[in-house]
Amino acid sequence: MFDPTAYENMKVVIEGAFYDRDLEGEIAVTGRQDIMNLADLSRKFSIEMELKEHMQIRTLKGGMMIEASLENLGSELLHPILNESQAGCSVRIFISFPYQLKQQEIGGLMALLSDIWGEERLIEITTSSKVTGSQSEAHEFLTNASISFGRLVGEDQLDDLLDMIDYLISSLKKIHSFLAVSL
Repeated sequence: MFDPTAYENMKVVIEGAFYDRDLEGEIAVTGRQDIMNLADLSRKFSIEMELKEHMQIRTLKGGMMIEASLENLGSELLHPILNESQAGCSVRIFISFPYQLKQQEIGGLMALLSDIWGEERLIEITTSSKVTGSQSEAHEFLTNASISFGRLVGEDQLDDLLDMIDYLISSLKKIHSFLAVSL
C-alpha cells in the first residue's frame, strides 16, 4: 500500500463534492475523465456538469480539471531531496456553449467572468466552428471559456477548490442569463 499523493486526495474531494451537488439536485454530472499517461507519467482528472434547471436546453456545460506532471509528483515524493515548489496540481475551470459570440459579447463575457473569478485569474475565451453536412454555409459553433490560476494548488487549498464549485455554478447561472439577453 502507498500513501496517496496530493493529486489523489484532491481528486477524491473534488469528485465527491460534485456528486454531492448532483445528489442534492442542483447540478447533473454529465461526464468525467480520469487519465494517467504512462508515457510521461502525468495524470489528469476532469468532471463536467450542467445546471439541472437548464438541462432541457442541454447547451451550457462547465467543469473542473486538475493535472499533475511527473515533476509535480517527484517534488512531492522527494521533498527532502528536491525543492517542493513543484508539488501540487494545476487547476482549470472550463465552460462551453454552442454559440458564436460577437466581439462586444466576448468583452461582456470576459467582464462577467472577471467579476466572479477576480482580475488576477487567467481567462481565455475561444470559439471554434465546423462545417456540418454537405452545405458549406451550415456551421456549428462552440465557445469555450477557460479560467486558470497561474500557479499550482496543493492540499492546503482544498477548501478553496470546494468554493470554486460555487463560483462555477454561479458562473453558469450568470452566463445562462447573459446568453438569454445577448442571443
